[in-house]
Amino acid sequence: MKRLDRSFYVRRIPTLTHIYDDGTRLIVDPKTASWAVVDNMAYNFFQDISIHRYKVIENPSDKIKSCLISLYRAGLVEFENKPRKFSSNLYENVEYPFVFMLLRITNYCNLDCRYCYAKNIPGKTSHQEMDELTAYKAIDLLLQSEINSVGIVFSGGEPLLGGINKIIKIQKYVLKQAKEKRKEIDTAIQTNGTLLSEDTIRILEAHNIQMSISFDILASIHDANRKKANGYDSYEVVHKAMCKVDRLMRTKRDEMRPGFIAVITKEFISNVGDISNMLVNRLWNYGWQFNIIDQIGRGRKNIKNPSAESIFSALRILLEKSLENGRLFNPIRYMLFNILMRERGYMCFRSPCGAGNAMLSIDPDGTIFPCDSFLGRKDFEIGNIHDYNKLSDILNSPVVKLLRQRQVQNIPECSKCIWQHFCCGGCPGDAYAVNGKLLSPSSICRLSQMLFPYLIRKVVEDKRILHLLRVRSERNRYSTA
Repeated sequence: MKRLDRSFYVRRIPTLTHIYDDGTRLIVDPKTASWAVVDNMAYNFFQDISIHRYKVIENPSDKIKSCLISLYRAGLVEFENKPRKFSSNLYENVEYPFVFMLLRITNYCNLDCRYCYAKNIPGKTSHQEMDELTAYKAIDLLLQSEINSVGIVFSGGEPLLGGINKIIKIQKYVLKQAKEKRKEIDTAIQTNGTLLSEDTIRILEAHNIQMSISFDILASIHDANRKKANGYDSYEVVHKAMCKVDRLMRTKRDEMRPGFIAVITKEFISNVGDISNMLVNRLWNYGWQFNIIDQIGRGRKNIKNPSAESIFSALRILLEKSLENGRLFNPIRYMLFNILMRERGYMCFRSPCGAGNAMLSIDPDGTIFPCDSFLGRKDFEIGNIHDYNKLSDILNSPVVKLLRQRQVQNIPECSKCIWQHFCCGGCPGDAYAVNGKLLSPSSICRLSQMLFPYLIRKVVEDKRILHLLRVRSERNRYSTA
C-alpha cells in the first residue's frame, strides 16, 4: 500500500464485535467474514470512524497509520481514493462446480452402529446392491462436470460386502472413461474395516482407491457404538485391519495414505486424554476426521448429544496434541480455511452447501439424493439415475433448486449472527431433521459460536497453524493487539 498522505479520508465497514475474556476485541464483518483482532486503542479508533461518511484524519501518528493499514488489509475500512480491498459479497464472481459422487454399492452392512445414517432409511430393504450399469451411468454423468478433476467414493452399508471384484470392475470403467474424457478422478472407499484383508488392501492400492476407515480408537468406545450385526464386538477385527493398513501403507505417497473417521460421543469426550495419547503414539501420521454426532440417522434415537461445551473442550485438547505433532485434523482444518481464505473450498462449510450443487449420493437402485444427509427422505429424492442423460438436468431439478435457496442470509437466526459466513449455517440435512425446515440453523450452532472466536485467536497467536496449512492468509489479517 502506498504511503498515506498527511491528510486523508476513511470510513469503516459495518461490523459486530466479539470480546475475549482479557478484553481484547475481535472485529468482524459478518457479511464477508473479514476480521481483525485489535487492542483497546485500535478498537476505540475504529469505532470513532463513521460508517456513513468519510472521516478526515490529519497528520496521523505512525501507530495510527499502522492500525489503518492493518484494518484496510483486513477489509474493514476503505479510503476515499482506494476502494475496499474485498467485495461486500463473499460469493461474487465465484462458482463452485459439481465435483463429487458417492456410490452406495450396497445397503447391507455387517455392523449395527448406533449412529448409522444408512440403517435409518424407511422403506428400503437391507440387501440392495448396485449393479454395474447403474454405477456406469452415474460415472458417465459425473464426467459431464465442467471441471477436469472430480471424485468418487464407494460407500454403503459396507461397500466391500458388494464384492471387491465388483468394485474393481467399476474402478476400471472409471479409469477408462476418465482417460477418454481427459479427466482426473480421485477414487476412495469408505469402509468399516472389517473386511480389509492384506490382499484387499493391496488390490485397492494397486487400483488407486484410497481407503477411509471408520474407527473409534478405544476398544470400549468402538465396541459400545459399532457392534457386529450379530451383537458381537468389532474392535479386535478392525484394529487388526488397521495394523495391516499401517504396515502396508505407511510409506505410500500422501494421496494414497488412508484416512480415519471417529465420532465424537459422550464416551469419546470422557476419554479424550487417552484418545489423544494413543493418536500421538501411533496414528497422527494419518488423516483424521472427528465427526460431531448430529441428529441424522439412528443417532438421534440411540445417543444423547454431548453438550457444545464438552465437545469444544475435547476439540481443544485434540488440537493442542495435533499441533505438538505437526498435524491438523478435520473439521478444524476446514474451519481454519474459512477463517483465513475467502474461498469456501469445503462444501459442507459453504452457503449454499454442496448438497445437490457440488455432490450427489446414489442409492443402490439408482435413486438420487443431494447427499447422505437426506438419505431416505422422499421429499428430497431427485429421481433415478437411469432417467437422466444430462448432469445439468439433475443440477436444475426442483430439489436442488430448493436447497440452493438455503443461503445463510435467508435463515432468520443466522442472518443476524456474527459467525454467519464462517459456519455458513451448518448442515441442512441436520437442520431439517431437528427443526423440520431447511431455513433453520443446524444442531452445532452453539458449538460454532464457541469454536470460531477461539480458532481466530489461535491463528493470531500460534504461528504453527499457518505453517501446517501451508497457506498465507490472503486477507493478511494480523493482530494489532
